[in-house]
Amino acid sequence: MALVTFIQGKVQWNVSEQESGRFVAVCEPLGVALEGNDMNDLHACIREAIQLVMTDLLNSGQLESFLLARGWRPSHALPNPGQEPVFFEPPIELLIQRSARDRARAAC
Repeated sequence: MALVTFIQGKVQWNVSEQESGRFVAVCEPLGVALEGNDMNDLHACIREAIQLVMTDLLNSGQLESFLLARGWRPSHALPNPGQEPVFFEPPIELLIQRSARDRARAAC
């Protein structure tokens, strides 16, 4: 199994907690929005989404151009599609958005 990380740039996710207590994460560069019951669930969903998006791009032959368009580079040469299983593990940055309720509480 090949491991592909990214040596330049982080995959940023904007995270907010909903009134229901669930967490929503949006990653504009990937065009993905996710929801999780808690932060652990959200992390698992993020890792799965990255794996699915990157695998699809690799299999379609578009991964390298997709990465370069976003200022990311693979840590080593990309494997040929279907040649071996690939695990994508880019650095992730969660940008936690405080809710209006939390901002109001902090202002008091």
